Amino acid sequence: MEPSQEQETIQYDAFISYSRQDKAFAALLEKELEDYKPPKDLDVPQRHLRIFRDEQDFTGSDYHAALPEHLQNSAKLIVICSAAASQSSYVDDEIRQFIKIKGSDKLVLILLSGIPNNEAKPGQESQRAFPSALCESLGMPLPADYRGFTPGKDKVRRGLFEGPWYKILADLYSKSCGQIEQREKKRQRRQRRRLLQATTVTSLVLALVGGTYAWMWKVEENVQYVVSIALAKLHLIQVFEPQMKTIPDKPFAIGQFEVTFEQYDQYAKLTTRDLPNHQWGRGKLSVINVAWADAVAYAKWLSQATGKQYRLPTKAEWRFSAQSGLRKDTWAGTSVENELKDYAVYDSIKGTEPVGVGRKPNSFDLFDMSGNVWEWVRDCYEEVSDEKCVLRECLGGSWNSSSQFLKVSERHVVDAVKLSNNIGFRLAQDLEP
Repeated sequence: MEPSQEQETIQYDAFISYSRQDKAFAALLEKELEDYKPPKDLDVPQRHLRIFRDEQDFTGSDYHAALPEHLQNSAKLIVICSAAASQSSYVDDEIRQFIKIKGSDKLVLILLSGIPNNEAKPGQESQRAFPSALCESLGMPLPADYRGFTPGKDKVRRGLFEGPWYKILADLYSKSCGQIEQREKKRQRRQRRRLLQATTVTSLVLALVGGTYAWMWKVEENVQYVVSIALAKLHLIQVFEPQMKTIPDKPFAIGQFEVTFEQYDQYAKLTTRDLPNHQWGRGKLSVINVAWADAVAYAKWLSQATGKQYRLPTKAEWRFSAQSGLRKDTWAGTSVENELKDYAVYDSIKGTEPVGVGRKPNSFDLFDMSGNVWEWVRDCYEEVSDEKCVLRECLGGSWNSSSQFLKVSERHVVDAVKLSNNIGFRLAQDLEP
């Protein structure tokens, strides 16, 4: 997966093939891989990994129809090997089809439980871990060894399994284990230095809790929240700010893209909030499963961390921006329905897509104002105060909406606390006069 080799047609860095009996480990592995971002001095794409893992049983006609496309759209195949996997016809089928499409050199193997086939003694046939499709293609595979791993106790990338974790990364990035380990150790040293700096800053903040940070304590913000603001202001961390576009003749700017998991996750981790659930990956995908208050809280934190005035756009601001001002486009970018597919992700069963990739912006250079995810706006649907507001409005339609609901004039009235895989947001920013 060298930068020069990465192609736009590849949607996922890896497809995880596993037995349903190994689902707990598969879910942990997926999360760790999607949270991982390579060291900057490693010559690979500097972004989070995109992983495909089917959440439901892959059965029936849907399985056979969808599998070839998902495999074609994946750069590597991760096979979680176990006694259960070796008996799974689905795992075997996924291996065979992937090898036929991409070749056996794109396999990433993990031994979770069971016995390597060549070590199984008579009477231990049921404990063999490697599916027959692997042995036919590779002879005796050399996997990352995760035998003895206990979900809830062990860490996928720490402790006893740090070495196997490096092997997984090496296989995914087509690098040597030495290259991965050397750069990870270097990053860990940098992180320890930053932790020492953060500890020093924390001590200073606690000792000098008046002044700039005093109001945060009065509203019961936690220590991590206050420290994250201090670190940002001292430029000890780089805040992932959204790209903003100034709207002509208006005193505000609006996000060129929807807020991504990468941006929101940074805030959540720094302030010890729960990470929102995902369904298709994280990284550059639009953040989903965030309530209205979550979006407001993120804008507040970002404002404090950067000194800029971020907030949710009002309905009027959002619509003016989406319809390209006086052009008054029906959808963001066009008034011709046959052209909508060039601008929007909609009427799909595949979920969200990375922001701004493969689609055109509207005349204000804004992407996905129609489609991908519904977007929270500032307005309350009811004529009540913010404190009493129960119903909020979302605009723009989403990946599973029909073209009708993508029109700029449409709105979606939603309970403000609702978490959904088709609702996200973008930010507005007040500009100084």
